[in-house]
Amino acid sequence: NWDSGTLFVDSSANSVGIGTTSPARNLSINATSPVLQLCNSTTGTSAENGFELAVAGDTAYIMQREDANMIIGTNNQERLYIGSLGGLGIGTTAATGYQVDITGQSGYDDIMRLTAVGTNIGARINLTNTGTGVARINATNNSLA
Repeated sequence: NWDSGTLFVDSSANSVGIGTTSPARNLSINATSPVLQLCNSTTGTSAENGFELAVAGDTAYIMQREDANMIIGTNNQERLYIGSLGGLGIGTTAATGYQVDITGQSGYDDIMRLTAVGTNIGARINLTNTGTGVARINATNNSLA
């Protein structure tokens, strides 16, 4: 074992503890401030730049601190896109013109499912206006089935 007081490496070098001498995983970090912060090398260590995984009290969050998009993917494919202005793309890398843009996969008719849970509870979509505009469901070629 190697222990510097703040960094601990077990004797097999399979577990590292930062702020703990009893790592529960391959890398265990015990901290009261953001757990991991990756900063852009051109901007140094400023908390205003870069990517941050943080735990604050009982809340965990992932933060992109720059005016940049965040992309989450699987199998080397982009699956979830969060634009720098807050648009959300699912199955697409751009939420252009929409707050939420969902693109289905080829061969699937169903793109989204809403499931209500409980006795006598029905799934519903609530369209609420904050201004004088008309709430509507718009379908291509004026067809909705």
